[in-house]
Amino acid sequence: MRMAVAQYYPKPSPIHRLDPRCKVVAVTALVVGLFLRSSFAALAVYGLIAAVALLFSGVPLGWIARGLRPVIWLLALTFIVQLLFAPGPAFASLGPLHLSWRGLAIAGYLSLRLVVLVVASLLLTLTTPPIALTDALAWLSRPLRRLRVPTVELALM
Repeated sequence: MRMAVAQYYPKPSPIHRLDPRCKVVAVTALVVGLFLRSSFAALAVYGLIAAVALLFSGVPLGWIARGLRPVIWLLALTFIVQLLFAPGPAFASLGPLHLSWRGLAIAGYLSLRLVVLVVASLLLTLTTPPIALTDALAWLSRPLRRLRVPTVELALM
């Protein structure tokens, strides 16, 4: 069975029953937190939150794995570039390329952060029907109407 990214997975779960606006705000807060905090401890907390939400959603891990498949190349590229070009004393050298412990830590952190971000986003789209997600985005962006921003059209996109 093939799964398209952002496909809805219908299931009677507590996460599915949450108000879509609540889910959008929660995922937005998690993503902002991911980028404001830069420690492995904070990343572990955000990863745990995503894992608990995944557990309560009832979405099969295979669906999450298929959703991660399109970003594997980005994960690999992020890991390799950070590993090769991050500053710090080298623990191994391959010609002009130097591998450092700091580079390994940065590469691991950035790659894991990207995984948590994608999993949280997948959970949002897999547990919320597209029309409900559109309505939630339109409702949450209503204050922008005062600035003449076409919020309904943006939500539909």
